Formats: sequence, C-alpha cells, structure tokens
Amino acid sequence: MRKTKIEGLFACKIPLPSGTFNYRFVLDMPDGNPLKMVTVTDPVNPPFTVGDKVQPYSQVYVPFDSQKQVVDRSVELPVDDGGRLEVFEYETDPAFGVGEKQKGVIYLPKDYDPESPCPVLYLSHGGGDNAASWINQGSLKNIMDHLIAAGRTEPMAVVLMDNEVFHWDNPGKCIPNLTGYLIPWVESTYAVGGNPGKRAFAGFSAGGFLAYEVLVSCPEWFNYIGVWSGGKRVNDLPDTGANRKLQVHIGAGRYDDAFFTFGYKLEDLLHEEGIPFTSYFPDGGHQWSVWRQLLEDFCGRVLWR
Repeated sequence: MRKTKIEGLFACKIPLPSGTFNYRFVLDMPDGNPLKMVTVTDPVNPPFTVGDKVQPYSQVYVPFDSQKQVVDRSVELPVDDGGRLEVFEYETDPAFGVGEKQKGVIYLPKDYDPESPCPVLYLSHGGGDNAASWINQGSLKNIMDHLIAAGRTEPMAVVLMDNEVFHWDNPGKCIPNLTGYLIPWVESTYAVGGNPGKRAFAGFSAGGFLAYEVLVSCPEWFNYIGVWSGGKRVNDLPDTGANRKLQVHIGAGRYDDAFFTFGYKLEDLLHEEGIPFTSYFPDGGHQWSVWRQLLEDFCGRVLWR
C-alpha cells in the first residue's frame, strides 16, 4: 500500500476479476501469529447483520470489463431498484435448547404482492456461518434481483435461517424446526409457498448435509432440493416415493473434496432411483465464489420449471 496526500489514507491497486470480494482491516497481530489477529469490518461499509451475530467481512463488488476480464459476474453486483430484506423473529421449541425465539431473514422480490403467493426457497448457510452470511458473502439479494429482472426465474422469496445455533443436529433439531416452526410461521406471515410445488430447499457444506437429510427424511415438503458441497457417504437412498415430482440439484467446486466424495456418487444413486437431477460443478474449491454460482444455476435453470 502507498500513503496518499490525505492524512491517514493509504491506497493500493489490485487486479481482480468480476464479482464479490471480502475484505477487513487488521488492527494488530500479536507475535506475528495470524490466529491472534485483531480485525474489524469497514465502518463506512459495514456488513448486513442479524441480531448480535458477527459477520467477519465487508464486501466490495467489481464490475465486468471485457477488455481485462474473462468471466462476467455482473449478476453479483448491487441493483438500485430491487427487492427488500426483512429480519424476522419466530417461535421455536424450547426443548431444542436455543430459547423460545429465533431470528431469520427473508428476501422479498420487488413486486411482492401480499395477495398473490410467490414461490419460496429455504436456504441454509454452512458451518460457522449464520442467517446473514448469504446476504454478505453470498450476494444473495444482488443475484436474486438480477435473475428476476432478467426473467431467468420467477419472482420468488428466499428465507435464510440460522442452523449453527442447533449445532447441526439435523434429525433432532434442524429439520423439526424447519418443518414444525419456521415454514409454518413464514407461510402464515408472508404470501409465499403453501405447497411443495412452490417450495425449495438448498444448502452448502454443513448445509449440504442438511439438504441431503431433507431429501431423505422429508421430500414431501419440497419439489426442489439443492445439495451443494456436502451429502452423505451412502450406497443407496431411502424411499423418496412420497414426492414423485422431486427434482434435485447437485453441485460442488470441481476441486472440492465434496465433488469426489458426494457429488458424482449422488448422481449415480439418483439415476438408479429414477429421480430427476441437474448437476453443476464449476471450477473452484470449497468457497463462496462456487456457492454463488450454484445459487444462480439452481434458480435460473431448475426452480419452478
């Protein structure tokens, strides 16, 4: 970095591809140990947060320049006149040990009409994240605004929940909370969903394991399920005959261990079961740049078809 003529202001130039990038400020690093780093997000550009849950990075968005870049990720850039985000609070089961209420976030499309129900995607983060992570590192609002404006997907809502609080106890807490508390509250409060044909579920990493559990244990709730960068090491699938309209989206970074461990094996299993599926394995590893692409592909190529 170089010092500018403005007191306390430093600048640097870094060539970047198009899309979303994280940054933060390092205030101190005792003993030169990165594990002891003291960091803050940009106070002028703070991340979106839910309650007291921490978001570790601010984001910057790089536009596409065809003269200097190869891949156009303009779909991740902010839109001036798009949908809106609302933080909500709903009641859950005290027996889960997380209190009587939990918070979530809902994305509502620009032309949301409380008199006309729209489809809804219930979307999970991964391990160590929370309900706000998809908004920040996932550029969810930006991606949805672009896809809907371009007619690549129907106007739809997206519900973001916090599964980290349940310690990823999928069969014991995450799924009972999803089907017994979150979905009923959301669909009685907003004009969204209402039946499996208007519902989807997806998640990545730890959320991908949860998505697989949804596929196995309650496929009758959703016609569309996205299993990304996670799953289970299985040789067969339990009966999913409860929903013969089910469509599955499988994805992971091509250099992610999850691609080899879960991705192509799940393809084989679904093929044997006669369950329709779509796959997308973009270049990349276990990272947000991949999951943003998977969200775009799922919404633009699979949902509500």
